[in-house]
Amino acid sequence: MNTPYLKIAGTAVFIVALGFLFYALFPETSIGTYKEGDSRHEASPVYAVLPEGFPTDMPLENATIQESFSSFYEDTGVHRYMISYVTDENRTFIYDKYTTYLTNHGFEIIEQEENPIYIYARNENEDITILIEEKSEDVLVTINYTRL
Repeated sequence: MNTPYLKIAGTAVFIVALGFLFYALFPETSIGTYKEGDSRHEASPVYAVLPEGFPTDMPLENATIQESFSSFYEDTGVHRYMISYVTDENRTFIYDKYTTYLTNHGFEIIEQEENPIYIYARNENEDITILIEEKSEDVLVTINYTRL
């Protein structure tokens, strides 16, 4: 048997084995997917794009979500979430919608700015930052939510 071919075959087997090892350590998850007949998806498509743990009653346009992610810090037990979406709604209407939500959910608005609209609010176990800024003809809304 020729030694170069043996080296190539051995390398190929090693790479395939390494791929199986990584797949075993980091399997695919069902995040962002749903099974047909999943009642959560049928009731509201918001579950298909929002990270688990993000408040599902928070007003947002889930059909236009641009970014959505979460992280958990084991050392402090803090969950952080970020959602951004684009809308054609009026900035003032969006501002009113979020200030009403925050007030109704026990948040104290700590800081606000007008242009771009910035809201920082906090309650006993959560804090939230909402940025509402005009981008061309649309409005970009970015929500950073932290559960302490």
